[in-house]
Amino acid sequence: MKDAVGNIISKCNFVAADCGAANGLQTHWAPIQDYAELLLFEPHRESYVKLKELSINLGLSNQWHIFQKAVSDKSGSRDLYLFNVPTGSSLLPPDANIISKDDQYVYPLTKEKVDTIRLDEACAEIGCDYIDLIKIDVQGTELDVLNGLGKHGLNNVIAVEVENIIRPYYMGQTKLNDLYQLMERHGLQLFDLKSCKLKLNDYKHKDIIKQIMGVKYESLGFANPIHEFDLLFFRSPDNIINSKDHTMLRKLVLCLCLYGFYPSAVEITERAREENILTDSESDIINNSIRTIYEKKYKQILDHCPLFKRIIFRVLNKLIHVYDKRTGWNKMTPRFPI
Repeated sequence: MKDAVGNIISKCNFVAADCGAANGLQTHWAPIQDYAELLLFEPHRESYVKLKELSINLGLSNQWHIFQKAVSDKSGSRDLYLFNVPTGSSLLPPDANIISKDDQYVYPLTKEKVDTIRLDEACAEIGCDYIDLIKIDVQGTELDVLNGLGKHGLNNVIAVEVENIIRPYYMGQTKLNDLYQLMERHGLQLFDLKSCKLKLNDYKHKDIIKQIMGVKYESLGFANPIHEFDLLFFRSPDNIINSKDHTMLRKLVLCLCLYGFYPSAVEITERAREENILTDSESDIINNSIRTIYEKKYKQILDHCPLFKRIIFRVLNKLIHVYDKRTGWNKMTPRFPI
């Protein structure tokens, strides 16, 4: 996998930042863990220590730069509001006009002082002046994080993965429209959007709802409002092709692969071949590396996949293969990992 990543990125340095890294490195970032410079931010002491231990155990302590700080638009000190369930903790206070005092996700609520840092200052500490890939999970302060890149910092970012809460929850939380407009102004295009909706047990009067509706658990017949979105932005492929920027092109291909956009990765590689941004040899090497990452990532899934699921995948692939022959479609790689 490391060779495939190296073939795509060539001799370019790749820098990724995880703002809210409490649960360790994301699985879809695994292909770059040995290659990239990683900035990991986690203000909680216990989670910070676990990250440090993980980097040492993997022999990557020189590549993983771990900060026991929260990311903000100003370096200094701020209150961190600690929810009863740690995943909701934020630099913003919960909106007491909306959240019930009986909400066990929030209460009992405590707060503590934490150090904060801007992303551009964190980059300066490790000797770089850009970030290629950013993941943001900060419970309401997404714009503060991005503003901490500086006036032109976002212009160099290739991809942003960000969680944005839609339902009013925190005082002064980032609004989706403001986030989208900021990305658009800096040439970042929305590629994917996934919603997370409220569940039956999230309602204050859940017991009454269950009684009236005659159910004990969540029903497939229930529609629930959206709580938050997971959004994925990539730098516009058209802009990169038009700029003929060889380095940004390769970094975009890598980011697309990390998030499973393999067809898009091959497409921009072929467009770069047509525009003579890449030679035929370079394009072939990149395309083969895209295929390698795809196959190895799905092999990892199958290594932990029950036997019955593998059988289902094989049956589905066989049916698709028969359909391809009857309709004249070209036979490509399997639609499902086998």
